[in-house]
Amino acid sequence: MAVIAGGVVACQNQSTKKDPTALLTEIKDIDPRDISAELKAEVEAAAKGIADPKTADDFFLKAYAAQMNGNYGKAIEYYQKVIELRPDDATTYNNMGISYDYNQDYDDAIESFEKAVALKPDYSEAYLNMAGVYDYEEDDDRVVECLKKAAQLGNNTARQMLKEYTATDN
Repeated sequence: MAVIAGGVVACQNQSTKKDPTALLTEIKDIDPRDISAELKAEVEAAAKGIADPKTADDFFLKAYAAQMNGNYGKAIEYYQKVIELRPDDATTYNNMGISYDYNQDYDDAIESFEKAVALKPDYSEAYLNMAGVYDYEEDDDRVVECLKKAAQLGNNTARQMLKEYTATDN
């Protein structure tokens, strides 16, 4: 249905709205920094619809929405709630590590990424994110170690970064 408001035509299509479970499935493996504008809008709408989060999925949606919008402190609070309810969720630890990284809390970021890979040893994105934090800390040996691990797990971004990183004198 098209609605004209202020000379602008906006389309309203309620049938494309995903239920929270389908939305969680879709975003679970997408880095919040890389989400499309359309999916971001869906996540924000779903998160706003959760007035009183109770489940791990509720808290994850709230955390993800906060993280997408640069509210990293709030995202960390919500991710910690997810971990209380679902302590074996590697994605939550990885995303929380990203928020700690953006808050320049590198020790907690590393700890979160390490927990993510302890829970899911083939989690190449967590190794890649950890490499980024070690790069901020100028720990070249650990950067290379993490990039190698992510590359061994098939992460093409890590392979390219490893080539570039080892080609320079850092």
